[in-house]
Amino acid sequence: MSKIRTSPLLFLRPGGRSTINGRRLASQLTLRDVAILEFFMEAGTLADGLEAGFREQEIERALDLGVIEDSETTSSTSSNIWETYNWQRAAFVAFAPQNSNPTGRSAVNNGAEHRWQSNCLSTESSVLLDAMLQRRTQRFFSEQPVARAVLQNVIAELATYMQGKQWLSAFVVVQAVDELPSGVYKLDSETATLITQRHKFARKDLLDCLHGQWWLNGGGLCWFFTVSFAELKTASYGYPSSYVDLLRQLGAAGQVLIESVYKHGLGAWMTPALSETLAAKLLGLDERVEEALYFFKIGLPEQPCQERRSPI
Repeated sequence: MSKIRTSPLLFLRPGGRSTINGRRLASQLTLRDVAILEFFMEAGTLADGLEAGFREQEIERALDLGVIEDSETTSSTSSNIWETYNWQRAAFVAFAPQNSNPTGRSAVNNGAEHRWQSNCLSTESSVLLDAMLQRRTQRFFSEQPVARAVLQNVIAELATYMQGKQWLSAFVVVQAVDELPSGVYKLDSETATLITQRHKFARKDLLDCLHGQWWLNGGGLCWFFTVSFAELKTASYGYPSSYVDLLRQLGAAGQVLIESVYKHGLGAWMTPALSETLAAKLLGLDERVEEALYFFKIGLPEQPCQERRSPI
């Protein structure tokens, strides 16, 4: 008997083991598997796949490999957030017409507004310009705690930028900050304060979120930008108009954060390569409506910069 229900909705799986074990999965894929994956980039039923010329056994194999998902299975509840809110991954929408000519207030405009304000002829902008010219991505951080006042300045500047962006949130995982216990906090953009989410976390959980990128070690903090797809379901003026526009606006928010961080004498590195599922567990997110999409490690650069080390 077939393992597939008579009329399930099948779709390209946006997360889970097909992403985490990418290399191992790639070695198992046949050209036929890739063709099925490409076909179900747009959600469809088993009947659609059979009509397109695929055999039921081939579709079952793709399900077993985890490259497509059955929307009626329990395991797909959290991973189909993109389909639930009509915000599918870039593969679905990257070539949509609105991505070539975004309408409304796009991230490009937001970035331009921010840049014009930053480049005005003032002492503050001169300091920022110098900081940006000297900026380098940091990979090694001092164990020395970041001053609470410095972090508060960064928080205040980001809170100002994030006001009115209900779809965008920020979480801070404190590793070593003066007068602030280690733990997980959420930024309240209205009051520029940190709200405690949990008092302790395991370093292993943090490393697992970043797939073992151990250069998040050291003092300071880890910063997560999260996106509410429930908010994006009903787009408003100034909200991202597409997935590509969402990435642009995340980049604009990241630029504001980086400028603030370096202006206040800290260092950072950033990546979008994080596990959304593990990050949601660490931060306490409801995966049905919200995901973490952008990560920053922030701290005092190790001085002097030493040669490359192993994590042991």
